[in-house]
Amino acid sequence: METDIQPYEPMRPVAEGLYCVDGSWRRSPLPRRMTVFVLRSGSLAIHSVVRMRENDMRDLEALGDVRWILVPNTFHCSEAGWYRSRYPESRLLVPARGRKALEAKVGRIDGTYEDDWPEELAGDLDVACTAGFKLEEAVFLHRPSRTLIATDLVFNQHGEDFPTLRRWVLTAAGAMNRFGPTRLFRYVFTTDRRALAESLRPVFDWDYDRVIMSHGRILEGGGSAAVRESFDWLHPVS
Repeated sequence: METDIQPYEPMRPVAEGLYCVDGSWRRSPLPRRMTVFVLRSGSLAIHSVVRMRENDMRDLEALGDVRWILVPNTFHCSEAGWYRSRYPESRLLVPARGRKALEAKVGRIDGTYEDDWPEELAGDLDVACTAGFKLEEAVFLHRPSRTLIATDLVFNQHGEDFPTLRRWVLTAAGAMNRFGPTRLFRYVFTTDRRALAESLRPVFDWDYDRVIMSHGRILEGGGSAAVRESFDWLHPVS
């Protein structure tokens, strides 16, 4: 039923072949964001899916065939099963470390980023999967637009974007008025700093300008330097 659909805004272009849908959960102070990639093959890959109303789903389908559903971590997966049911020919990929936890949430999984990265996606996207992080997140580089796509790895939220109560809650969590990982990320969800640093080596080395994340404003410039600086608290890895 469309009455079950969570709040969201219309799909908007971000760069050539790259679209976003901003949304939220009714019972959470956090926003969320879906990213749509129009691949060179003409098909679509969708990251961190957001269910939309029928007219907006048709607009999505007008961009191309939905071939890939990219589940970014063990938290942002609530509507992946719905997308899979709508597009039964699509393939659903997840981080290998999160596969067991995700199977109970999303149903059938077609593969993992580490072991089953397909040629069709490799033409446009690079992927790196975190270690030492409880949410088991995958991070992507959209090479044509020089854009990093993260989920909970970094936040970029600003107080003026939220009502007072939500602003207080997010400020207490260290998730406000700064770009980078939150206080919860550093002290609750990070389990092994050295493993995390090693797994993020590709992300620190990639060349990108824009950063798209689930929570906060898209960072339009200086992305690679901003990400490296925001993780300078990690132990150096020789």
